[in-house]
Amino acid sequence: MQSLAYTYTKNINDLLAGIEKLRATIHLYPLNSENEIERQWEQMLERIYWSLSLTNYSTISKSQILEIINNDKKERFRDVEKDILNYKKALDYIKENWYVSGEEITSQTIKHLYIISCLPTAFKPKDNFETIKPGLENVLVYLQKGQEHPLIQAAIAHFQILRSIPFEYGTGRVSRLAVYLFLYKYGYDFRGLLTFEDGIKKNISLYKRTLSQADNLNTSTYWLEYFLQIIFDSLADKLQLLKQNSYNTSFPNKYWQITKRQKEIIRILSQPGTQVSNKDVQKKFTVSQITASRDLSKLTKLGLLFAHGKGRAITYIRV
Repeated sequence: MQSLAYTYTKNINDLLAGIEKLRATIHLYPLNSENEIERQWEQMLERIYWSLSLTNYSTISKSQILEIINNDKKERFRDVEKDILNYKKALDYIKENWYVSGEEITSQTIKHLYIISCLPTAFKPKDNFETIKPGLENVLVYLQKGQEHPLIQAAIAHFQILRSIPFEYGTGRVSRLAVYLFLYKYGYDFRGLLTFEDGIKKNISLYKRTLSQADNLNTSTYWLEYFLQIIFDSLADKLQLLKQNSYNTSFPNKYWQITKRQKEIIRILSQPGTQVSNKDVQKKFTVSQITASRDLSKLTKLGLLFAHGKGRAITYIRV
């Protein structure tokens, strides 16, 4: 593991203050429920698109990703399609299990992200995880025991995972997922509107140069300044899009518009501790099993519900 040493420069303090101001403004910005769903859905696609574009999937378009996520009928998927679906599963796992969580992030949490997002398509990977596990565990304990800002923790976790190379296949993806893991743990979801991967992709040479500089100088200061600048720029861009009522992408409304029945399902689940099954929806709305499945599947894909269990035992809860 590389050194955790860094200095709180004026630039770092200014960026943290600026990010906090943007965070507050974004959380207070008036959005109706459908508009918020649409924007969060767009950012989920952006996260998948930009993260995979940093691997060898640079030719996959956002519209193709959208079609893959919404394909309920296909039984066999190519590796690229599996990676898209698995990356979304990892993002959903973070959102469902780690938002404002009191649990400690451990090395096993990081490996679980790898198992969800990368292992299904890895071809006989050489697993270096056990070798670097003690050092990674020490870093994670150190980060969470202190009083460091969540963004500082996220940035260092990303850097340390990336440089330790715990997995032959997928270390980059896991290191990017770790950023969201730390941010969600402390409630820094930025209303689901943050995407930082595009900032890396737009100047990949600067990204690599900053990582190398942090290695050579044995300090994380320059890396933190770089990372926080990307977060600040991303949030400033998202706020501008909110004010202009515009989007980075343009997709048919059918993907995120929900029916009155689907809205009623969400309302029913608004009460804490409430859950529904497919049979519950069938009985409540006098619809077929297929129609109930479609409603619950769409709400789950939109990130409004979480599914628990398997087969006929699946139940759904509100996010």
